[in-house]
Amino acid sequence: MTQLSLKIIRCPNCGIENRIVYYASINTLMDLDGSQTAKLLNGTLNTSKCENCGVRIRLSLDVLINCPKGMFYLNPTDDLEYKKEQLKTYGVLSEEEKIVSGQVSLFLKAKDKLYLKKQYQPSSLPPPAPKITPHTKIYNEISEEVSKKLIKNKKSERDKKSKIAPKKVKPPLPPPPPKS
Repeated sequence: MTQLSLKIIRCPNCGIENRIVYYASINTLMDLDGSQTAKLLNGTLNTSKCENCGVRIRLSLDVLINCPKGMFYLNPTDDLEYKKEQLKTYGVLSEEEKIVSGQVSLFLKAKDKLYLKKQYQPSSLPPPAPKITPHTKIYNEISEEVSKKLIKNKKSERDKKSKIAPKKVKPPLPPPPPKS
């Protein structure tokens, strides 16, 4: 997520306090149009004009760049070529020096994963036996006792029903209708 905060900075020219929106981090996936990345490249990110005298005030603080290929820090005051090199390395800038939008960047990362993914080869070995912990032993013992009791109870219920239940006798057939 792109993180913003408000910094109050004194103008180096006139000394008046100015408020500057400070971008502590930029998530390139959320920067859909690439505007924040463009500001980082041209050095206008984390800058403002003094409200009193108009002098450009620049914060010289690192910005965390979060992109699909990883995270890294850049300072908007760094050398332009260095910034371009870092952005190309992490896939934020194309080889033609165009800013790759967040959704395109995400697509390219998924595409790279597909090409790099190795084919699954099942192992010829059987899977390892599950580890039996003391808790597992206790659980197994209890479940075995409970199942034995349930089976015993079912048998006794079945025996009781067979002893108590009267034998079913078929009712007698109704008398035939009178002949007329």
